[in-house]
Amino acid sequence: MFASNRARSIVVWLLLGLGFSGSSAALVTVTIIDGDKADIEVEFPDGQGDFYSIDMEIEFENPVNLTVPCLNVSADQLDATEISALQARMPGAPGRFVVDPLIPVKIVVEPLASCNLQFDNQIEYEVHTEELTFTFPSPYRLMKAPVGSNFRDVTADVLAGSIRARGSSGTFSEFVLVQDLVQDYAADAVDGFNALDARLRAGDLSLLASEVLTEDLRIARAAYDRGAYTDAITRLQAMVPTTRSFGGSAIPNRYSSQGGVIDAVGEIKSLTDALVYRVRRVANL
Repeated sequence: MFASNRARSIVVWLLLGLGFSGSSAALVTVTIIDGDKADIEVEFPDGQGDFYSIDMEIEFENPVNLTVPCLNVSADQLDATEISALQARMPGAPGRFVVDPLIPVKIVVEPLASCNLQFDNQIEYEVHTEELTFTFPSPYRLMKAPVGSNFRDVTADVLAGSIRARGSSGTFSEFVLVQDLVQDYAADAVDGFNALDARLRAGDLSLLASEVLTEDLRIARAAYDRGAYTDAITRLQAMVPTTRSFGGSAIPNRYSSQGGVIDAVGEIKSLTDALVYRVRRVANL
């Protein structure tokens, strides 16, 4: 899905912006590639005459009005007060998820309503930084939140190189890499099953779609509960194409920056991807 190197084929728009977070200048470069990908490169001064960097790549499905100005990207270099406030918005017990001082950065993608950016189903994203070292199992997590609201763990994978954290969703807003000081995958998997079940029972799914997907999830959870982790993962992954097959009138599947109907297909996939990752960690896969 994501390129393993920084090669780029066609650059449609290029913006080199100099923004500010407190007294620290941030160099933010946003590039639109092939009309359906956005590459975000962020650099901050490290206070010692050099820079540290973090990149984010976003892939869209059937985007409309995907331009650099429409994406409205910004980045913050977090100070101690901002870190404390951000960590208070994390899920779980206080102090479990912390910002690594090596990369205290928050990326905000908040598309402008006036542009009416649209896409189908979901966005897939990868956050990458060379400032952190990969170990297995990685303690790093990718968190996402509506601006100013509580964060949710959207980690679908964490890979070497040095750290590459992947996720998906049907919406945008704030993104941050954090460290998980507990790594309680079993409890996280249970929370993930419960969160996905609640989402499938929401009122924006048709009765048939809700019944089919909740039954699929019940079977996957039964497999997980009896320790058949590979079976559980396979069944969860099979829910993604099933969800997409209901996209449209049965499950809303179109995002618009002007608001309105929530892209439920994208949000269900985000929860499913994150749950698969947690089950894999429980199984040590």
